[in-house]
Amino acid sequence: MGYTHYWRQHRDLSQEEWTKITEVVKVLFANLPEYAAGERLSLGDWEGDQEIGPIINDERIIFNGAPEPLEHETFQLNRTKRNLYSYESTNESESVFDFCKTAHKPYDIVVCAVLIVTNTKYPDAWTITSDGTKSHWLPAYEWVCKTLGSSQSWQLPDLQT
Repeated sequence: MGYTHYWRQHRDLSQEEWTKITEVVKVLFANLPEYAAGERLSLGDWEGDQEIGPIINDERIIFNGAPEPLEHETFQLNRTKRNLYSYESTNESESVFDFCKTAHKPYDIVVCAVLIVTNTKYPDAWTITSDGTKSHWLPAYEWVCKTLGSSQSWQLPDLQT
């Protein structure tokens, strides 16, 4: 199936909660790391279009790696739960499942970083799992701490060791 991150959204976020997440994500996007010697990571929209760039608005965060061949599946995080697929429950009390397959491509560090932010700020809103182990997530965790400061006590999701 490929290297994938999964999350289940349990509740909607208020606009105030969502703004706290998007403000932090914007700082991360403004400070993208290098993925190879002298090569700064670049993000695009859902199709990896660098001209448009990542999308952050009042309802969602959307991005993909860029340029081709650094893109893979689009990452999308939503403020509110939504019925993603026809087999998903539409019951408001149930959580909604989503995932992003990155295939270990360079933008994986950003996917992990955004999930670390959400896991730390609102751990009751999402349950995050991954095909990756803690060692796979460590570069993202270190980048988050370096970029945003370690005083927040950033939290990795519960991952395999």
